[in-house]
Amino acid sequence: MIDKIVARFIDFQIKHGYLEEKDKKLYQYGYQVLLEYAINILAAVLIAVIFRAYGIVIVFTLAFILVRSYVGGYHARSGVRCFIMSAMMQILVILGVRAIDGADFWEKMQIKSAFGFVQVFLMAEFLILLYVFNKIPIPVLNKPMSENERMYFRKRARVLYVLEVLAGFCLVLAGYRQCALAILSAHVMIFILVFYNSVYKSKMYSE
Repeated sequence: MIDKIVARFIDFQIKHGYLEEKDKKLYQYGYQVLLEYAINILAAVLIAVIFRAYGIVIVFTLAFILVRSYVGGYHARSGVRCFIMSAMMQILVILGVRAIDGADFWEKMQIKSAFGFVQVFLMAEFLILLYVFNKIPIPVLNKPMSENERMYFRKRARVLYVLEVLAGFCLVLAGYRQCALAILSAHVMIFILVFYNSVYKSKMYSE
């Protein structure tokens, strides 16, 4: 549906001389990505309002998009599927963060002190980091990367990831545990994405 809307918009611009026919495919891709981002951001805002989880949604979305942009790998095949997956991910993160931040969870884990929370946070981030750093960036299907591109994307993803971990650590110390957990959730999603692509790639090459 999104691609049809974009195609009509581009045809209108070509007809009135704003764009050239030869650049149609390029603008089709650019407008489609822009529109998908706009829809997903709008969905995130709506979910944040419904669940009254502004901090969680803003921090998670920012942390996820920044690293995700350089990780590569799986993308939904359609705008609708991308929208549904993004909305479901946002809701799961909100519910998960609130559940983990609840007192019952930490009592069951027998972790009561703030220092204990810091330890768990850093341990989880460190374990995810070990796997993700070894696997990124993931080549996009049918679009192989040059070695220079791989090095550039890997460096950017690693730097952003470390900066986000430091930001999460500062948020924990400042008492904003839900926002810190939102960053951790973004990294868990990145881990799932990287792991899925690693398994899929292995199966693809074994066939």
